[in-house]
Amino acid sequence: GNFLYVGLGTSPAEIAKIDLTTFTQVATLTLVAGENICEALAVDNGYLYAGTLAGLVSKIDLTTFTEVNALFFPNGIDSLLVGAAVVVVPTVSTDSATDVSPTSATLNGNLVDDGGEACGCGFEWGETEAYEHGATPPQNKTTGQTFSHSISGLLPGHTYH
Repeated sequence: GNFLYVGLGTSPAEIAKIDLTTFTQVATLTLVAGENICEALAVDNGYLYAGTLAGLVSKIDLTTFTEVNALFFPNGIDSLLVGAAVVVVPTVSTDSATDVSPTSATLNGNLVDDGGEACGCGFEWGETEAYEHGATPPQNKTTGQTFSHSISGLLPGHTYH
């Protein structure tokens, strides 16, 4: 989904997670005590960084929406982050395999929404959901593009995920 993260001027600092599809608040994260008034937010590589008035920067895992670390700037220096963050999570669909034989198949997918930037798309596969056969090389795709990859060396009569 598409989310907007808003720093709230509360003590302790809070961050609201807003679903942009329904425009409703879906979660609130209260930062560690002593982190007051969230002044700035930035997003990078799956993490949200929140700067607070007390000179702290908190690292928040966007997958779990939990605070995983904090960095303190001594002498009460205010946070140095600038900006706001809108995170759009890419959406893919997997389609039926084609060209299926007892020992090979072509895997197919579609990048439904790239979240605003090109994505590396591929497949993980194996005989269990641990996907022990690994991952296919990623293909750079944008919204609406399909991707596929042929796999071989399959064992007849086995189920693959």
